[in-house]
Amino acid sequence: MKRFCTALMALLLLFGCARAEEDIFSATITSPTPTAGVGSIGLAISEYTYAVISNDTLGVRFSYPSHWEQTPGRRTICYQEPVAEGDIPARMAVSVKQLSDRPDDDELTRQLSSFITAIFTQFDRYEIGNLITDVAFMGKSAFSTIYRGYKGDQVIEGMAILTGVGTKIYAYHFSCAAEDYDAMAPVREYMRAHVEANNSQ
Repeated sequence: MKRFCTALMALLLLFGCARAEEDIFSATITSPTPTAGVGSIGLAISEYTYAVISNDTLGVRFSYPSHWEQTPGRRTICYQEPVAEGDIPARMAVSVKQLSDRPDDDELTRQLSSFITAIFTQFDRYEIGNLITDVAFMGKSAFSTIYRGYKGDQVIEGMAILTGVGTKIYAYHFSCAAEDYDAMAPVREYMRAHVEANNSQ
């Protein structure tokens, strides 16, 4: 697998932690609160059931845990785990951006950099993993990275992945308390595998 792209790192260094001017993914980002861990509402991951949402405006359909709660977003659909006050919820979001042309690899790199830059604005500091350029998403080869963000004594781990379908960019973002990231893998990967373009629009 190709795992490193200097273009992404250069763009992140250029942007630093400033939010990009044209950032359609900003609704994906909210500041988390401290966590007590996976299953804090008493529902084991093995007991999760999934619901399907279809949005004709954005042209996307995906599955999410049926007990998760939707949070507002402009061009983003976001769900988060209901947790006790003071806990960090696991969160997922799907964003869609319409372009005038089909995105090439340079455009996908630029969009992922913008996406990650927006995420990092909520943290005091962060670590970013290597760029993966050949992961499967929506039946396409997609660009993805993982990250770890620090805010006070909070540690959040997440992954961002995006691809182009026609002239649209589809982005998927998942985050949770770093200590829960591995345990949440079945949920994270189930949701990622069930994002698809909604052709009924």
